[in-house]
Amino acid sequence: NCDQCANAWTGENCETCPGNYTGQNCDKCANAWTGENCETCPTNYTGQNCDQWYFTQLAAGLHHTCGLKEDGLAICWGSDSLGQSSPTAGSITQLAAGDSHTCGLKEDGSALCWGLDNHGQSNPPAGSFTQLAAGSYHTCGLKEDGLALCWGSNLHGQITAPAASFTQ
Repeated sequence: NCDQCANAWTGENCETCPGNYTGQNCDKCANAWTGENCETCPTNYTGQNCDQWYFTQLAAGLHHTCGLKEDGLAICWGSDSLGQSSPTAGSITQLAAGDSHTCGLKEDGSALCWGLDNHGQSNPPAGSFTQLAAGSYHTCGLKEDGLALCWGSNLHGQITAPAASFTQ
């Protein structure tokens, strides 16, 4: 359908579109899945327009969700009324989401949290962890020695972990 085509990339009528682009104005990808008229999407991206990410993990809170991209970047969506969908910059290896807070495990094993902090649930203690888990208003981390260390609300004793060693 080149009778109305004006190529936005070259300024010429009906020239071949560059790279992943096709369409009347060279503004659409032909088909990223089959590769027809499209180049391969850059690393960590997929979708018809190479604008979607591959996630290695998801964590869901009450009204928000976070995904961990292959490059360690956390992307969150949904309610951000308390900062729960605004992750702090940095590379993360694992996510845990509570009611209105989210925590991430950094590459060095330290915990990083964002969002609601009315009970201290977004204020992790110093130390190195191998895994995180979040409840509504508390978070726990599994330390390298297998002991659980929890922070946040203790209304029902949920941050008073037993003095036992856990493996996961």
